[in-house]
Amino acid sequence: MNSAYDERVRKTFLLLSQLDADQISSFCQLSISFLEKRNKNKDILPSRASAIKSVRKRAEKIARKLGEPSDRVEDLILGLSNLFLDAARNRLNQPRFKLSLQRLEINASVAHAIAEFQAENSDKIRRLVEEASELESLSKTDQFPEYVDLRWRLDMEIASRSLQANNYEPSYLLRIDTTKEQTLLKADFATLQRIHSELQTALDESKSVHSQRIFRYIR
Repeated sequence: MNSAYDERVRKTFLLLSQLDADQISSFCQLSISFLEKRNKNKDILPSRASAIKSVRKRAEKIARKLGEPSDRVEDLILGLSNLFLDAARNRLNQPRFKLSLQRLEINASVAHAIAEFQAENSDKIRRLVEEASELESLSKTDQFPEYVDLRWRLDMEIASRSLQANNYEPSYLLRIDTTKEQTLLKADFATLQRIHSELQTALDESKSVHSQRIFRYIR
């Protein structure tokens, strides 16, 4: 685990110091449940969105019981998920995993509870990592072609018996090239404006505090 990651999540993990061993184990289990939901099917993006939505609902309920902000509880669940994923990817044994926990500056009893859970579920977590890697590979090859090029042409009819004066209807012909295929589209200016607006909204959302928090924990 790198120190940059530690700096961002250390305060979040301090919440565990307020919990008993059973509650810590429950949080750890929730983090594993998130990984399982994320691997639910081959549609990577819908699965992740559904998993994050599920975590948010659980976080809100837990936050009310603990008297903590729901964002902090959600961060903790996602942070634990990433903690276990890192351990599985780097094939950390229990001593090395315990050593990595020291950077989070959590007390010994919390670190012990997390390490015990990781040891008891290491095979399951490793399997989830392998499944996620396979799904990522499938998504890249089968579902999500990469953008290559976009070409466009403006068409406008300026003379016709049926065309009334100043009633021009320009349209755009688009050719989108990807690694899998070429797609031809025809759209008027209003449609392109709507597409632009939707893409801009999606881009702005990806830069939001919540999205950045999700990206921070889930790679």
